[in-house]
Amino acid sequence: SVNTIGDYAFDYCYELTSVTLESDAIVSATRTYDTSIRYIFGGQVKTYVIGNAVKGIGDFAFYDCNELTSFTIPESVTSIGESAFAYCSSLTSVTIPESVTRIGDYAFQGCTDMTDITIGSGVTAIGNGTFSSCPNLTSVTIPNSVTRIGDYAFQYCSALTSVTIPESVKAIGDYAFDYCYELTSVTLESDAIVSATRTYDTSMRYIFGGQVKTYVIGNAVKGIGDYAFYDCNELTSVTIGSGVMSIGESAFEYCSNLTSVTLESSAIVSAPRTSETSMSSIFGPQVKTYVIGDAVKGIGENAFYACSDMTSVTIGRGVTSIGESAFADCSGLTSVHITDLIPWLKIKFHNPNSNPLYNAHHLYLNGNEVTKVVIPDDITSIDNYTFIGCSDLTSVIIGSGVMNIGTQSFDQCPISLLKTEIASPVDIYEGTFSNRFNAILSVPRGSKTSYQAANYWQQFKKIIENGDVNADEENDVVDVVDIARFTVGTPSESFIEFFADINKDGTVNLGDAVVLVNDIAGDQNFVKEWKAQRRLTSNDMLSLTEHDGNLSMNLDNERYYTAFQFDLYVPENIEVSQMMLNAERKQGHQLLYNKVEDGHYRVAALSTSNHTFDGDNGELLNLTLNGISDNEVYIRDIHFFDTMGNDYLFENMETAITTGVRQIDNEQWTNDNNAIYDMQGRKLDKMQHGINIVNGKKVLY
Repeated sequence: SVNTIGDYAFDYCYELTSVTLESDAIVSATRTYDTSIRYIFGGQVKTYVIGNAVKGIGDFAFYDCNELTSFTIPESVTSIGESAFAYCSSLTSVTIPESVTRIGDYAFQGCTDMTDITIGSGVTAIGNGTFSSCPNLTSVTIPNSVTRIGDYAFQYCSALTSVTIPESVKAIGDYAFDYCYELTSVTLESDAIVSATRTYDTSMRYIFGGQVKTYVIGNAVKGIGDYAFYDCNELTSVTIGSGVMSIGESAFEYCSNLTSVTLESSAIVSAPRTSETSMSSIFGPQVKTYVIGDAVKGIGENAFYACSDMTSVTIGRGVTSIGESAFADCSGLTSVHITDLIPWLKIKFHNPNSNPLYNAHHLYLNGNEVTKVVIPDDITSIDNYTFIGCSDLTSVIIGSGVMNIGTQSFDQCPISLLKTEIASPVDIYEGTFSNRFNAILSVPRGSKTSYQAANYWQQFKKIIENGDVNADEENDVVDVVDIARFTVGTPSESFIEFFADINKDGTVNLGDAVVLVNDIAGDQNFVKEWKAQRRLTSNDMLSLTEHDGNLSMNLDNERYYTAFQFDLYVPENIEVSQMMLNAERKQGHQLLYNKVEDGHYRVAALSTSNHTFDGDNGELLNLTLNGISDNEVYIRDIHFFDTMGNDYLFENMETAITTGVRQIDNEQWTNDNNAIYDMQGRKLDKMQHGINIVNGKKVLY
């Protein structure tokens, strides 16, 4: 009910630290420096509670209440007056509710301890100097309801590091974020702000300060006005959103430290340009890195003409064409980056200077330099100039679906190994594979003669058929054994790993040897019949038993296998003096083994004529050692391969040794809270590879 209250009414009430104000007349009243609530209740009050009947907070209402630490504004308040909380130096945080539509000029000026402020979505304007000189304010979120930010609104907010100007803002005052020394990143969603025509003295530099290093132009922005970022000389990177249709005169002039530009706007990048209007003239010749976003559909002619300081460019997934001379005279370009090979293969390059590789020479896929390229089977065409100048590309696989290989598509690429899955040679040109005289060409079986007769294909240094992994121009059992030798770590000098992934699973192992056996034998009927009748079962068992210093490996299997490999671990003082297949298996299989770097043995056996290891036929392999003691010998990483080259890992199969060591699942023992120790008696948190002591028993993991 109180409508008036006298000056100094509660002054010198030293213990009065909390005041509740229900009177709208008192709080909403327009005050001055000398009649603020401080001078009614004293400067010592720390807490004011504003009642729900209060509709507004008047000008200078709490001016200079420098002991006030927190303040809650009720939902009934619709406006905050000029300097209402100015110089409340102990106020640390304020939440402005959605009911407030107006914040007056200098309302929170000089709140030096304020670190955080929440502005409700009802606010439509932030006045002049509203949050100026709040040096500890580290972050602020401007809601999408704000249409105007006044002059000096956040000036001298020296701890503020980043800010986003929402799409709703139509006007922003001079020096609004000036002297915000830590403000280095600004996101601009407002088209009205960015598209506005500016002058030397009204560019973004004079709004946000010269220290800003990064600007992000949002997708809602349609244009960048004249002189928009003029003289932003600390600016190092800028992102241009997908909605930008134009960039004004001198928009980035004198941005001498701008070295990185990300372009999401297809309109900007796709537009045909001239040598005078290329990106060099827009952003300056000093830019070193350009990133073309995935939203960009094409790169126009002369787009990056004479960007001589550019060293790196990233081409987005959406680009389907690059115009003539788009990267001409980019003499400093050293790297081209992509995130997906398939979109790159589908780009139409209009001339050699359309492709940045022509100058850069180095192509990177997800950060890794491309030295090998695999063209998938579903790609039908490799366009002109696709890999021109790619100086580290040494090996290529071309899928079976390719029907066209363009001129100079692999020009100046030092390809030494080329594998094609194309059954009949397609037309190529003199410049398609410029290094063909120094390269080995691998072609599908049965097509060697046609490639030897085809123009330019016939000029490869050597033409072999797929599966000839030693390039001796014969597809025979020697190639099979060479793959097996590679598997155990003793490859022949002539072995070429690149040609040995016969089953195209990305690795070279005995599975490739098995497929090659099938291919050489041509026994496809056997394979089809087997595939139809057999299935994987859970009854395939492997055992390792010891007798008089010898170890016998026995396979009890329901599925048929043609090859196997495993790693054998023995103590340092024990050597394998003999290793052999049993007499029956010797006739159809070949055994290879080798002691690898860390001391264990890599063992492999395979059939060179598709003989299988039939179920329960007794001993598979016999090993003779120069000495053996309990629990010291075990095998790991056991793989078997079926007649189709499929790989079956026996990692979960029990391996029984007569001395009592078992191979079991680590998780089983850990989850049962068993006491686990190593061989030296040290307690372990979980099983480690090798032999462990679990509840007093030796267990192999």
